[in-house]
Amino acid sequence: MKKLLQWCGGWDSNPRRPTPSGPKPSRSQGFDGGLLVDEGLLGRFREWLLAEGLSEESKQFREYLSKLSRLEGKYLTPSLVHDYAGRSKRWYELLRRLITFIRVPSGLGMRELAFELRESLPRKPRSGSDTYVPPVGQVVEAGRRLRDTRYYPLYLLLVSTGARLTTLLEVLEDLDSSRLVELGGVARYHVDYLRGEKVQWLLYGPAEVWRAVLKSTRPPDSYDLIAEKVRAAGVAVKHYRNFVYNAMLGLGVPEGVVEFIVGHAPSTIGRRSYLAKIVQADRFYPVYAQWLRRNVLAAVDGEMCGDSVEHGCLGNVLDRSLPAATSLLRGPEPCEEYG
Repeated sequence: MKKLLQWCGGWDSNPRRPTPSGPKPSRSQGFDGGLLVDEGLLGRFREWLLAEGLSEESKQFREYLSKLSRLEGKYLTPSLVHDYAGRSKRWYELLRRLITFIRVPSGLGMRELAFELRESLPRKPRSGSDTYVPPVGQVVEAGRRLRDTRYYPLYLLLVSTGARLTTLLEVLEDLDSSRLVELGGVARYHVDYLRGEKVQWLLYGPAEVWRAVLKSTRPPDSYDLIAEKVRAAGVAVKHYRNFVYNAMLGLGVPEGVVEFIVGHAPSTIGRRSYLAKIVQADRFYPVYAQWLRRNVLAAVDGEMCGDSVEHGCLGNVLDRSLPAATSLLRGPEPCEEYG
């Protein structure tokens, strides 16, 4: 039977395997021999990635497989980790996940080896950020194109939550009304989504959006096809995230609260801080929800206000300005539906 792991001068701290004879190497000696990246190791790592929630159909997974093929036959040493992780952001993410796989019990459970390899990671490479923020009119037009398709509930969540597509698809896969908390005109859905460095505690949205979403299901297409269908309507998935983030900041919502709402908050957030963020998000999200109704939802679907866009009670639905939070909370004769 082909061995899964082969060592060349390293120290195995996994208690399930026999302890090598002879003195244990000091920290300065490290794991210079490395861990052989063979077919068996790669197979287990791929299975672990899928168990952690990475979609087999996602572009990220395919990129991981391509890069892993370049590692096959090499020894995973601190010097190799330092070299490859510094090449690009994707290489860094892949090797960080591989090290986590080596460390955790659900992977190889080799904590000491993982520590040595993690210590060799360089600073995470900086990639050019896509800062494009689509204008309101473009977002509205995209919504009109998606309105009569099975992707419309997803569109409503994208413009309401600012969350990642992977998170939203997982939520739509297994919607649970007991996780929804209504707060008058808005609602929050408790997700507690954590995958690697990605985290999303809650999804906020106007109450009427969540009522529509709860009646829907996840589109039966692959991640890439869904992302392409959304992009073809006029706005890429990642740009909805920028749109929501930018709109909230423009409305005066504190940056820390915005990051918590859209899922930029660190996964290490403590319970006390978590509860405090919920209180703040409950307070500030209605500001964005009212602006969203005025500028996007009523324009895409006037019936959500019970009237046409031209004669809707929300007035100039394509107003691109970002009014002050106080005036939004007061509102110009909002629909009874929203109170």
